[in-house]
Amino acid sequence: MPKIRSILSKLLFISVVCLLSACAQTDTTDLIAQLSDERSHIRRKAAYTLIDLGENSVKPIVQVIADAPDTVRYIGAQILGRIGSPSASDILLSLAHDPNPYVKNQALRAIGKIHRPELVDTLTHFSLHSKTAESRAAAIEGLSSLRDSSTSSTILALMSDPSPLVRKAALAAIGKQWTHLATQHVIHLVTDTDETVRYIAVQLCGVRGIKEAAQTLHTALNDPSIHIRTEATKSVKLLQDTTAIPHLITLIKRFDGPDSESALKTLRDLTGNEYIVQ
Repeated sequence: MPKIRSILSKLLFISVVCLLSACAQTDTTDLIAQLSDERSHIRRKAAYTLIDLGENSVKPIVQVIADAPDTVRYIGAQILGRIGSPSASDILLSLAHDPNPYVKNQALRAIGKIHRPELVDTLTHFSLHSKTAESRAAAIEGLSSLRDSSTSSTILALMSDPSPLVRKAALAAIGKQWTHLATQHVIHLVTDTDETVRYIAVQLCGVRGIKEAAQTLHTALNDPSIHIRTEATKSVKLLQDTTAIPHLITLIKRFDGPDSESALKTLRDLTGNEYIVQ
């Protein structure tokens, strides 16, 4: 009798496991179907649930994503990237050639998040040779997620890309995996034609302690953008650059806003004195 009970218990356990597995598969299928729902909150809730399910979501998504509508391919690529399963590499590589540019770019970002070192060459190729700036920028984001120092030379080269979108992505990427070889590139971009690129470059000068950027930051204190002037005052403070004091005083005399308020704080920190500028 004990032996029969043992066998029956095992059979019951197997049956329960199979039942739970079937239910999970059904639930996952329903969730994937909801990714194409017209209501954004339904799509969002389904996506987060699939991410929470982790590896259990990967195979069902991989099985259907190639022939799914654009919305499902796009969100599916996002989900696979968030889960970060190496088993999603083949489908993400396929989606990186998707005719829909939004799906393609999302797949390129996701490839970097699954941490397969052998995919560095793939992302490098896309970052250097994709015809659209959006795809080059997406590939840089993918490279940046890999946090692989061997990609630094590629990212540095792309800091001179004709597109400000790509230069911005390259700056953000080099900020995450800093190398002193980037110093002159960042200083050069403090005077870039694009405001967002200048802003990130100014910020990096302070955060990364680029003392060689002092003179260029003095110029940034007179930038046409109030946001860049404000950020420049913060970077000067981080560098403890007392040679910037006359430039900070000039800023306060010329402007009246968050930039001048930040300049006053920086002057206080650099000198220990309160400034009242006439």
